[in-house]
Amino acid sequence: MLIVLWHYPEREILIDALPIAGVDGTLVRSRDGQTLIFTLLVNGFDGPGSAARAVEDLIVEQLALFRRSAN
Repeated sequence: MLIVLWHYPEREILIDALPIAGVDGTLVRSRDGQTLIFTLLVNGFDGPGSAARAVEDLIVEQLALFRRSAN
């Protein structure tokens, strides 16, 4: 869904509605400046919410390190 909406001219409305990394969510730019939009869902987790958020943060950190290879 995010990919389809990204190609609409009104995508700025979508971008404005998305969270901002380090402020209110995890919209991410990669190391080489590409915008990365993703969704993380945690289902059936019995532990504390803080543990789930810590794992989500680690995933986002790895995404931010992404760099497209120069092929």
